[in-house]
Amino acid sequence: MGTGGSTGTGGTSAPGGATATGGTTATGGTVATGGTTATGGATATGGTTGTGGASSGGAGTVHAAPNLVAFAVDSSSLYFSNGSALYACAAAGCSGSPRVLNDKGGAQVVVAGGHVAFYAELPTGNPAPGTETQRAYVLCPTTGCVNNGTVLLGFVKYGTLVGLGASSSDVFLSAEDPSGGQHLYRCAAPSNGTCASKVEVSPTKSGLITANSQHVFFPGAASGLGFDVLVVPVAAISVAPNSLGLTAKGLAAVEGGLYAIGVLPTSTAIVFCTGASCTGRQILTPVPSDASELAVDGTAFYWISGTRIQSCGRTGGCPGGPTTLAAQEDSPRALRAAGGFVYWLSGQGTATVVRRAKSVFP
Repeated sequence: MGTGGSTGTGGTSAPGGATATGGTTATGGTVATGGTTATGGATATGGTTGTGGASSGGAGTVHAAPNLVAFAVDSSSLYFSNGSALYACAAAGCSGSPRVLNDKGGAQVVVAGGHVAFYAELPTGNPAPGTETQRAYVLCPTTGCVNNGTVLLGFVKYGTLVGLGASSSDVFLSAEDPSGGQHLYRCAAPSNGTCASKVEVSPTKSGLITANSQHVFFPGAASGLGFDVLVVPVAAISVAPNSLGLTAKGLAAVEGGLYAIGVLPTSTAIVFCTGASCTGRQILTPVPSDASELAVDGTAFYWISGTRIQSCGRTGGCPGGPTTLAAQEDSPRALRAAGGFVYWLSGQGTATVVRRAKSVFP
């Protein structure tokens, strides 16, 4: 089995079905030097109020808000967007109004290295049609960057912001530039609101990105009911990815390996493999063909199957069948695992971040 417990937080695809409208020239593309320091988190004054935390023994609502579209979580805090601003509160639940981290925020949020990266639409001050807004990936310390933040990459008219992903220490972002060029960038070890370095690791694009300290994994071409899994070294500079020869429809990297919802010749199963070549593949447990989204922490792996959230242990597996954390969720999605808890987004309209304690596992 895989060792260690650091987990790639997975990826989020661009709003509106992974396409951003328009394009001329990218107006971001490089990390601002000097960056912006956090100005602290303001308190939200309207609209999004916490509904209380989960008890340590089971499922509960961490936060419910109109139009909650994306969230990320670490061991202490929840970071979320309602499409117009980025907020934070304690991972155990929002007590009162959450803090405003940034007055912009869209349908993608990841957290790594004490920083949140998110999609935002920023005013340009240009009134010409099609140029009023810059679509951007923004980097912000988890302490807040109200009214500012570092633009990692942005487009004013043409170009596509494709996806965000993270390892425990780095942020990854993918885009297609106005001329059709594809890019997967690494924002290494963010600190004080900026990246220690930002390089293109591969001339490709993806809306689902997961990584450990050695490799970045992401989908390639569609293959049957899934996609071909591609890999590139984290330290690469514009290297074409390699295929793992694995068809999957969900990925989660850990130190030393990769978990995947594998689409096999006669079944669907959770698969684990190691290294850049995905060797020593183990079929851990069969899952229904509707299984989607995958999260892993130090002791267990989790997946969504229809309305159910299920899990097995990383070391003992699930010889008696998977553990079901929840059986009747409303459109569950955005599965995450952090700090001994499992989180997911449930519901439409007024969406809810649900949290389940890991203590329920044997």
